[in-house]
Amino acid sequence: MKIGILDDEDIWRKRLYNEVLNYSIKNNMSIDISVFTSNDELKDVGEEIDLLLLDICMPHITGIDIKNTLPNHIMRVVFVTSHDEQMINAFGDRVYGFVDKCHLERLYGYIKKIYHLALCQEHILINGSYVKNESIYYLKGEGVYTSVFADQEIVVRKKLKEFENELRQDMFMRVHKSYIINLQHIKSIDYKGVILDNHSYVKISRGMVNHIKKAYAQYMMRL
Repeated sequence: MKIGILDDEDIWRKRLYNEVLNYSIKNNMSIDISVFTSNDELKDVGEEIDLLLLDICMPHITGIDIKNTLPNHIMRVVFVTSHDEQMINAFGDRVYGFVDKCHLERLYGYIKKIYHLALCQEHILINGSYVKNESIYYLKGEGVYTSVFADQEIVVRKKLKEFENELRQDMFMRVHKSYIINLQHIKSIDYKGVILDNHSYVKISRGMVNHIKKAYAQYMMRL
């Protein structure tokens, strides 16, 4: 998970950084923290930020103005402010909540919720454990069971259709009644199947070649 902090005052940038860092260590969370001093610095960052902790009152441009022009890679905002009177203007797209600077401990609830949301985007829960999406090569369904082929084969009492509904649609594709593949791992395609970069050969349904090629091209364009 990635958290960004944007505040014009150095003392508050440090306070917020330490609050997030200490909370992540205490709760064994893997969180990358980036600190910004201006909106221009924030706009220059191309990587996705799961949560932006944003001050409202800053010189030249307010946090509310920044919120209204956020780039697409900023997923959610929590306003952190000393000015309660501004909160009525702070609602809107991607705004998850707000915290008074006198009560920074209230950040913890937001961080916990968004951490698990981000985790679910990058992982899928299998037999009680989180498995990284990128580590999965393909899934094979057989009746009420599904074999998940990642670093090792995991057999789950769960239908392939259920996995299809849970997996990221931009990353996984149903290519046959019995198979779902991870587009990330495609090495080559022929009219009968797909070769993955772990050397697995997965059958595809008749007429699926062009659909798979199109989905793969769209996936690569999003990287």
